[in-house]
Amino acid sequence: MYTYYGEGDESVEGFPPDEEPIDPYFVEARVETDSSEIAEIEAFVDNVAIHPPRFEDGLSVRYYFDASGIDEPEGLTVDVYYDQTDAQPGQAAEVVGPGPYDESGDVYYVEFDYSGIQIAG
Repeated sequence: MYTYYGEGDESVEGFPPDEEPIDPYFVEARVETDSSEIAEIEAFVDNVAIHPPRFEDGLSVRYYFDASGIDEPEGLTVDVYYDQTDAQPGQAAEVVGPGPYDESGDVYYVEFDYSGIQIAG
């Protein structure tokens, strides 16, 4: 094509423009059960396939909640009923928390840490 139509053309400076980085991961979550005794959350970590196949390491997910009506939020227990990475022995997420997020003491979080686990992304 250059031979027929492009002779003498020069490239346009700054074209194409750099693309903004895209975070290919997002979380979908919903409340399954919510009562005065239990809160059951279902969460899915999804990715948009914008990169060639590769393994990711160091992913984590946090669930934030309002603990203003709870006397001892640190005493809450977190049970994981299903973790897809746990299908391989020793590959389950590490559950961290609950712990305070801010100084007000009303917002807490639980973190599911997948560091050291190779996840196809």
